Amino acid sequence: MAQLWHYGAALALLVAVAFGGGKLAAEETAPPEAVTPEAVERLAAQISACAMVSDPTERLQCYDEAAGREGDTVVPEGVILELAGSDDFDSDRFRADGPWHLRWDSSGSIFTVELNNVAGELIGIIGNQIGAGSNRSEALPPGDYMLAVRAIGEWQLWVMEED
Repeated sequence: MAQLWHYGAALALLVAVAFGGGKLAAEETAPPEAVTPEAVERLAAQISACAMVSDPTERLQCYDEAAGREGDTVVPEGVILELAGSDDFDSDRFRADGPWHLRWDSSGSIFTVELNNVAGELIGIIGNQIGAGSNRSEALPPGDYMLAVRAIGEWQLWVMEED
């Protein structure tokens, strides 16, 4: 068991050095001696948890958070459009060359997404949720569209190529 701890501690130190120190040091000005076994153990546990995340983008974000750094903006494969905001929002025109669907994550109390044509005319409601949570729409045909988000609270959405 002690050997496993040393392996985890070494891995955590290696990652911390690679990411510029991250959360490993309590203070940016703290000398290397201030790194405690508890901090190393905590970082090793965070890294182990990240290794179990199956989605590559979420796994990278997990590693970035464990290292205490801001993640780079990474657009996952298959994403046509990614938006985030709070409350109401009207998107610019976007083009889907093939079948697509909408995915969302909302932390607010109400979240609705209207699908509009490029003239701004309502085609239909493709996302609707009361309370916080995540979901996805049905598959939609290719074309040029705009989205109108009507929400109370923060949200994030992705226009995704259909699998």
